[in-house]
Amino acid sequence: MKLATVHQLVITLAGVLAVGLAGRGAFLFAKGGGIQELALAACASLLAVSAGVYLRRFRARLRG
Repeated sequence: MKLATVHQLVITLAGVLAVGLAGRGAFLFAKGGGIQELALAACASLLAVSAGVYLRRFRARLRG
C-alpha cells in the first residue's frame, strides 16, 4: 500500500472520529450538559471541517 493511500485513510478516519465527537458533544449539551460539552462539539466540528479541507487539497495535489 502506498504511503499516500495510508495518509488519506488516516485523515478520513480522523474526520469520522471528529464527527462522532461533535455529535456526542452536541447530544450531551442538548441533554442539559454544560459549556464543556458545547466546547467539545464546537472544537470537534472545526477539526472535522479542517480534516475534510486538508483531504480535499491533498487529493488535488496528488492529481495535479
